[in-house]
Amino acid sequence: MTKLEKLKKAGQSPWLDFISKRIIDDGSLKKLIEQGLSGLTSNPSIFDNAISKTDDYDDEIRRLSQSGASAFEIYDELTVTDIQKAADLFMETYEKTNGSDGYVSLEINPKLAKNLEETIKEGKRIHAKVNRPNLMLKVPATEECFAAIREFTACGINVNATLIFSLEQYEKTALSYIQGIKEAKEKGLDVAKIYSVASVFISRIDVAVDKLLSDDDDLRGTAAIANAALIYNRFKELFKSFKGNIQRPLWASTSVKNPDYRDVKYIEELIAKNTVNTIPLNALEAFVDHGEIMPMRYTYSQAMDVFRKFEDMEINIDKICGKLLEDGIVLFEKAFESLMKSIDDKAAALKDKVIAIGSDHAGFQLKSFIAGFLMSLGYKINDLGAYSQDISVDYPDLGEAVAKEVASARACRGIVVCGSGIGISIAANKVRGIRAALVSDVEAAVLSRKHNNANVLALAGRPYNPERAAEAEKIIKAWLSTDFDGGRHQQRLDKISAIEQRQLSGL
Repeated sequence: MTKLEKLKKAGQSPWLDFISKRIIDDGSLKKLIEQGLSGLTSNPSIFDNAISKTDDYDDEIRRLSQSGASAFEIYDELTVTDIQKAADLFMETYEKTNGSDGYVSLEINPKLAKNLEETIKEGKRIHAKVNRPNLMLKVPATEECFAAIREFTACGINVNATLIFSLEQYEKTALSYIQGIKEAKEKGLDVAKIYSVASVFISRIDVAVDKLLSDDDDLRGTAAIANAALIYNRFKELFKSFKGNIQRPLWASTSVKNPDYRDVKYIEELIAKNTVNTIPLNALEAFVDHGEIMPMRYTYSQAMDVFRKFEDMEINIDKICGKLLEDGIVLFEKAFESLMKSIDDKAAALKDKVIAIGSDHAGFQLKSFIAGFLMSLGYKINDLGAYSQDISVDYPDLGEAVAKEVASARACRGIVVCGSGIGISIAANKVRGIRAALVSDVEAAVLSRKHNNANVLALAGRPYNPERAAEAEKIIKAWLSTDFDGGRHQQRLDKISAIEQRQLSGL
C-alpha cells in the first residue's frame, strides 16, 4: 500500500495543488494517480509559473496570438485544455468513488469576485466549456459570493469554495451549500451527483500569528491547526444528519513557510475522516518520502484551549483571519493580472521570434544557410520550401506563401530567395500588407527598415558561395536589428496602403 493509499484509508483524500502541461503530457500526473492521488486544484499563480517560466505552452500561445486572441482568450484556451486533460485522467477515480472524488478545480476570474452576476455568468460559461462531470468551480467564500456558491449548487454545479480562514466564514460557506442542495431538490435535480469542498487556508494563519510571538513561544505553529480543528468540529455538527453529499473540508495552503517546522507538518497534523488535503508538489513528494499517518493534532477541546491562550495574550485570531481574507482577495487578483501580463509578454516575444522563409530551387542553398543562421540567433523558422535544389519550383508560389504568413501575423517577418531575388520579391509584394525589399548590401537593408518598414527581405541566391553567404549574414543581422523610423516615412507607407485599398475597390 502506497503512502497516499494509506492516507485515503485514514479517511483523507490527497489532492495535488499543482497543474502544468508537462506533468500531464509526460505521464507524471498519471503515475501519481496510480499511487493514490485523488484530485487536483489549480489557481492563477500556478498557471502563471507554468506559462511564464517554461516553454511548454509556447506553440499554443504563438498559434492563438497569431489568430488574434487576447491574453484572456489565450489563458482560457490553455487552462481549459489542461483542466479537461487532467479531468480525463481522474475520471476513473471519479467513477470508482461514485463521484465523491477525482475532481479537478478551476478558478473563476478573481477580478469578478465582487460582482455576483458576472461571477455566476462566468462560472456557468466555464462549466459548459470544460464539459466534464468532475470539474469543480473555485469560488471565493466572500460575502459577495456566498450567493454564487448557493446558486451554482442549486444548478447542479460542483463548487470548491475557497479562501476560507475563519470559523464564521466556514459556517456561512457550509450553509450556502446546504441551502443550494435544498433548492436543487426543489428543482428536481439529482442531488446525489452534486459535490462540494470548503477550502480552508492553513499556513498563512501561522505566518501571521507567529509574527506576534517570541521565537521560543510554545504557541508558535499552533494557531492554524487549532483553527482547522474548530472548523472540522463545526463541519461534523452541520452535516451530522444532512440528507445529501457532505461538503468536505479541504485543507489548502499546506506548504510550510517556516523552515524550522517539519516539511510535512500541515499534512500529518491535519489527517481526519471526510477531509481533503490539496498538497503542493514538493510537499507531496516529501510526504511520500517520509510522512507519517497520525490523528489530527488537536481535538475540539484542545483547540479551544489553544484559542483561549491566544485570547489571554489579546491575540484575536478572527481579526487576523479577516485581514488574511482581504489580503487573499488582493493577492488572487494580482496573481491573475500577473498571469495576463505573462501571456501578453510571452505572446509578443514568440511573435517576434518566428520568421517565415522560402525560396525556389535556385535559392535553396542560400535559404538552407539562412535557416541555420536564424536558428543560431534564437529564431523559430517556418520553412515553406523549396526542399531541394534538384526539383524545379516556381518562385511566385513561394513568394506568396511567405508573404501570407507575414500578412496574417503568423510570422513577424519573412525572407525570400530566388536566383536574382527579383521575381520572388515581385510575387511577395502582390500580397496586401507586404513590403518586400530586394537588398544586396547592408546599407540597403538598414534603409529598407528605417524608411520602408520592410517586412519581407528578398535576396539573390546565385551564384551560391561562401562570400554570398557571409554577405547575407551581415544583411540579415542589420535588417533584423533595425527599427522603423516612422514620422514622415509612415505617411508615405499610408499612401502605399491607400493604393492597395483602391486596387481592392476597383478604383
